[in-house]
Amino acid sequence: MSEFNFAAVQELIQCPASGAALLTTGDALISTDPEQRLRYAIVNGIPNLIVEDAESMPLADWQDFMRQSHRDPESGQLLDSNAS
Repeated sequence: MSEFNFAAVQELIQCPASGAALLTTGDALISTDPEQRLRYAIVNGIPNLIVEDAESMPLADWQDFMRQSHRDPESGQLLDSNAS
């Protein structure tokens, strides 16, 4: 079975609970919504976007992932790479 190609669908899918952008970790998709902080598993190359199956990430873990993804750890918004 092939791997999930997030780049091919990134513009098409979003968090079904909040409408926020999703980021990939390789084995999951993470919502950028700071209120819900949902993690959707990718199983056998297929993302499971059923809200009831998603897990809520602890705030500290979500914030760490946002920092690693060059996003604001409070809002989940993309940081301005042009800022000094």
